[in-house]
Amino acid sequence: MAMDSASIETADRSRRIVGPMTASVRDVSAILEPYRNRSSNFGTPEVPLSDHLPMAVTALAGMGANPERLVTWAASYDALHALRPADRAEAEGRAKWRARIELHGARKTLAEALEQLGDGIGAAAFHAAIRAAYAIDRNDDRDLACALESWEREFVKLPVARTPKRVSAADALDALARGALDRSNPGKWLIGDGMRVVGERDGFAEIASVVPSVDAIDDLALAAAGAFAATGNFTALHLMTATFAFRELSRALGPTEQMMPAFWSAYVAATIVAGVVPSLHAAALDPLRSTSDSWDALLERAVQQDDDHVIKATYTAWRLSDEIDDPVFATAAMRYQATHR
Repeated sequence: MAMDSASIETADRSRRIVGPMTASVRDVSAILEPYRNRSSNFGTPEVPLSDHLPMAVTALAGMGANPERLVTWAASYDALHALRPADRAEAEGRAKWRARIELHGARKTLAEALEQLGDGIGAAAFHAAIRAAYAIDRNDDRDLACALESWEREFVKLPVARTPKRVSAADALDALARGALDRSNPGKWLIGDGMRVVGERDGFAEIASVVPSVDAIDDLALAAAGAFAATGNFTALHLMTATFAFRELSRALGPTEQMMPAFWSAYVAATIVAGVVPSLHAAALDPLRSTSDSWDALLERAVQQDDDHVIKATYTAWRLSDEIDDPVFATAAMRYQATHR
């Protein structure tokens, strides 16, 4: 499907993106049309990597990229990673989810899917949940079907507390920091594989049973952003983007306490893989609360980026900052951009 340049307006850069995405971001679905049949994974069967094209194009549009930039970036990413068509099993899985969405609607299907898949929210290093959140935000039912298929196929089984002890985010993070866990980093695996490994370690289930309430997600996002800003750790980046996904899914479905134990379990596993525990203590966050770069400058640089992770990291930090309003998010984006110039 061809996209007329006039049909995509430049996104508002005044940090007013709240709730549903702007029209320009919703309209990006047409630019994604040539890539609808691509698999959610590229690379090798032994090292399957996640396709970021739909999310990165959405992020670029949200940050103000013009249609020509979106088309060029998508084509370049597709060629660079040799994105392949979904195989028969993946295509059939997508068709199954698409049929359910057409019958019941996106949000009802997502709510029902989370009853089945919620415990595996860390699937593909959170990429399936992230893709689902972007699709819901963009009202893109076909991409939601792709996300749910990936979520189901790459499900990460972790211990999830059925009778959690509810505490504040600060208390949960402090308990995680104190926990007598094996913190060796299973770095030879993909993030999702590493999360699965650490979930089997002694002491993990106990830490995962001390669960923040669902309204603590902003604090968990801030702590993750701080860990990412301080270390530049690749897994910490995914932890920050995962909190954004959780917020967006909760926005679509309404705050649900039953989602948090599984998310917290995945959050704990990812912090151990990262080798850094997020913190809300002022000693950790205050040094990150000064930056000389405005969001306008950060977004402008991100739009020119070819690296999909820098694009998504900047966009995620911006969206989180818009609602949580803490300079730590700008610092996270600025420092990550500085490593990819």
